[in-house]
Amino acid sequence: MFRLIIECGLSPDEVVGNTRNGADLKGIFIADLTDTGIFLRRGHQRNKVEVHASAELLKRLQDLAGERSGKLFVTGWNDASRLGQEAKQYAQLAQIPGYENIRIQTLRNYYSRNSLTIPP
Repeated sequence: MFRLIIECGLSPDEVVGNTRNGADLKGIFIADLTDTGIFLRRGHQRNKVEVHASAELLKRLQDLAGERSGKLFVTGWNDASRLGQEAKQYAQLAQIPGYENIRIQTLRNYYSRNSLTIPP
């Protein structure tokens, strides 16, 4: 999930979906994975667009999907708020200074600004 957020610039809600407070983001579906990216609805757009992703990331997503269909990430969450908690643990593993107060947006900005390699 974090690789999609960091590498592709997606929001957590675009990755796992958000249906609270009238939002209509469904998240990523396995059928929307292509050879070059992922088709999904971004933010306030009405139609799906293709977001390009690296071959390595797409292979990892296909491996995760396996033979399943439906949503790529089956979390049981109705929004991505849990990812904020996970971001702190991920930032600690990545040895990002101030990881205790990290937010997903900060994590995404840290990697894009510093052009760092994202841990697997």
